[in-house]
Amino acid sequence: PAGISWFLFIGIFVALYWVSDSILMPFVGRAQLARHVLCQGNRNFVYTHNPASRIIEATTTFRHDSDVSKTDWRNVATVLDLAEVNITDAYGWQMDESLKEYMAMNRTARVVLSPEAAMNATLSGHTKSIFEESMAQFPPAKITFDYLWAMSSANVKDGADAGACGDG
Repeated sequence: PAGISWFLFIGIFVALYWVSDSILMPFVGRAQLARHVLCQGNRNFVYTHNPASRIIEATTTFRHDSDVSKTDWRNVATVLDLAEVNITDAYGWQMDESLKEYMAMNRTARVVLSPEAAMNATLSGHTKSIFEESMAQFPPAKITFDYLWAMSSANVKDGADAGACGDG
């Protein structure tokens, strides 16, 4: 009787530990990773994919208080860089191998600055890549947000018309 109760107590303890370790902790860990991805880094930006140039274009935003197999991992990697998020494999979750490869490569994103920020960058000789400096340093502007919003539903002709080059 006394030996059985200790055996039962130890058995229940081992079972609870196993459930916690193998089921509950991976779930909690994945939720913490999701929170890290969604809530850390620079979240004050928007982006779109220019259909003509096939380059991601991004700009800063105003602060809040003032099918996976078809995913284009190049774009995901670029957006993660813009968000300044460092994601690690943990809690039974692993980043897609294609995304890991793209994260290690150089990618291009055209940062759309407000007219004032663009002028200041030009006058100061600012030539660094967005991946060398934080996009959070640029001030937001409604005109650039509106441009990206329009580009998000644009077609290839609209993307080409918005390009910086022109004949006339």
